[in-house]
Amino acid sequence: MTLEVWPIHFDAMVEVLGPGDEPVVADRELAYRFPLELQEPTGVTRVTLPNLQLLGWMVADLADVEAGLEHGDICTAMVVNGAAVSLCYSARLTDYTAEAGLETLKDYRGRGYAQAVFAAWARAVRGTGRIPFYSTASENTASQAVARKLGLVRYAVGFSLE
Repeated sequence: MTLEVWPIHFDAMVEVLGPGDEPVVADRELAYRFPLELQEPTGVTRVTLPNLQLLGWMVADLADVEAGLEHGDICTAMVVNGAAVSLCYSARLTDYTAEAGLETLKDYRGRGYAQAVFAAWARAVRGTGRIPFYSTASENTASQAVARKLGLVRYAVGFSLE
């Protein structure tokens, strides 16, 4: 999926940024909202401070996750053989909204784990009174496929120039 319509003054913006040694890079991002009704997934574990060790190999700094959980971040995981293999977490969190971040180990993709942790995360976020949303690069077709399978609704397309 691509950005269907570029901004009216796109060429002028590129011209202002250039010329230079490096070409101007335009990144496109798709933003999605979760449907109001999400089926409750099975087999998903809510990550909390007492079971934080489930993420040990999947997260570079457990102290960051711990601090986030202490401040209201929500994290859900699919656990196989005592370790998380798919993880959904609050990549951004405000008083009103939470943006999903999603990671699934390569060997565990295509099994529905991402959809399950995604749905569990969104339901938990709604339980706090926040609005869950998700965004991904327009080139990330795997991520868009997960969004489609959950019935997420695209509500915005953004872009950035570097």
